[in-house]
Amino acid sequence: MSLDILFYLLILAIVSLNGLVGFKKLSGPFKILVLTILYICISESMVRVLILFKKNSLPLYHVLCIIQYIAFAYIFSNLLNSKKAKKYIRLSIIPFIVICLLNIVLFDAFFKLIPLKIIMLSYIIFALFSLMLFMQMLNQPKETNIYKQSTFWLGGAVLVFSVISPLCFGVDFYLSNHHIETAVLGNIILYLNCAYYATLGYAINLEKKQSSVSAI
Repeated sequence: MSLDILFYLLILAIVSLNGLVGFKKLSGPFKILVLTILYICISESMVRVLILFKKNSLPLYHVLCIIQYIAFAYIFSNLLNSKKAKKYIRLSIIPFIVICLLNIVLFDAFFKLIPLKIIMLSYIIFALFSLMLFMQMLNQPKETNIYKQSTFWLGGAVLVFSVISPLCFGVDFYLSNHHIETAVLGNIILYLNCAYYATLGYAINLEKKQSSVSAI
C-alpha cells in the first residue's frame, strides 16, 4: 500500500473521528455526513485490505454508491427549505436504487466491474443538489459572512468534487483505451479526494462552532 493511499485513509479517519467528537453538537444533516464519511473510511480500508490479499473488492463500490446517494439525498433535503425540493430529492432515492440494480444486471456486474456509470450519475445529481443549496443561500435576506457558514463549504466541496471528478474519470478512461499511461491522473484523483474530505472536515468543524455559539 502506497504512502499516498495511507495519507488518504488517514484523512478519512481524522475527519470521521473529529466529527464523532462533539457529535451531539451537530445538526441532523452534518450527523449524517459524519456517519457517511465514517462508512467511506471503513469501506475504503476494506478495499485496500481485500486488494492486499488479492480478493475481490468490487462489490463494496456498488454498495457504497447506494449508501452514499441515500446519505447525500437526506443531507441536502434537510438543508433545503423548499418542501417540493425535500420531497423530490427523497423520492429520487427509489429510482436511483432501481437504476443501480439494473446497472448490475445489464452492465457492470457485481463481482466484475466498478459501477462507473452510476458514480458519474450520482456526481451529476450531487452537483445539482449543491447548486440548489447555493441558490437558497444567495436568496437569504439576512446578510452573513458566507465563508463562515458550514453549508457553504459543504456545498462548495460537493460541487467542485462532483464537477471535476467525472472529467478526470473521463480522461482516464480515454487514455486507458488508447494504452496511454494514467498513473499521474490517478494521483490527481486521489489528491482531489484528499482535498474534498479535508474540506468536508472543515465544514464539520464550522458546524460545531456554530452550534456552540447558538447554544449560548
